[in-house]
Amino acid sequence: KFANSSHTNVPFLGLDGDIRIKEKSSGNQYCSLILRGGSMNGVTINNLNPNAIVDTINLFSQYQIDRKIMFDVTHSNGAFFTNGQKTVEGQIKAYYNSLKLLENMQIFQYFLGFMVESYLLEGNIASRNYQKGVSLVDPTVNVDTVKEFLLNLSDKLE
Repeated sequence: KFANSSHTNVPFLGLDGDIRIKEKSSGNQYCSLILRGGSMNGVTINNLNPNAIVDTINLFSQYQIDRKIMFDVTHSNGAFFTNGQKTVEGQIKAYYNSLKLLENMQIFQYFLGFMVESYLLEGNIASRNYQKGVSLVDPTVNVDTVKEFLLNLSDKLE
């Protein structure tokens, strides 16, 4: 029911463009759910799978929610493929696995897009010496990989 509400003054803790803490968000009229995965009892769970996606679509239908789903291929969904560790390889595997699901299930009408952690160069400073263009925190795919992702997705949407 919350996903179908107006999303004004939604309780939220995050940073705005000026690096100040915000406690409210105006919401997002285009997306009501991001499938990020999770963990239970120390086990990484990937929710980019047919059961979770069908359950989400059924809930949208049940509550008459006309919104789209964002697929997060990083965080737990990516870590699922690499023993619970957030890695570039995990993001790439989660992306291609999700793209196959979209195509096999023919659910593009419910799909908004992919959430990917990207930067100029692949990796992060933990995986290589400090270098300009490398993420300081999370492992990221590089711009060439993002281009490849977009071209592959575009081919599927034609």
